[in-house]
Amino acid sequence: MRWFTRLVICCSILLLANNVHAQEIETQKALEAIAKGAMVIDVRTDWEWSSGHHPKALHMQNTLLLEKIQKQNVDKNATIVLYCRSGKRAAQSTKDLQAAGYTNVINAGGFKDIVPKE
Repeated sequence: MRWFTRLVICCSILLLANNVHAQEIETQKALEAIAKGAMVIDVRTDWEWSSGHHPKALHMQNTLLLEKIQKQNVDKNATIVLYCRSGKRAAQSTKDLQAAGYTNVINAGGFKDIVPKE
């Protein structure tokens, strides 16, 4: 019986960990928010930005994001969509903004996931 309890606990932990990771990138939710006028922020480097970016995006590199967004007096309840190359920097930037009190931040994932198709 003890092994069964341990197995259930281990499976539950794995499922929860998988679910949390899956929720980090919400591309569809981001696309819907962009269509409704959400603020879009590219958190990539200057070089990545210059090689192409979403037409509605502002550029605020992840290392300067909090400073720049606070200078613009962005409403902490505004919908903010973040993206980078793969979603990793956007995930960290999402956490940073949430820790600073921003309540509606969406990690869109990578640039290729949200760039409008021509």
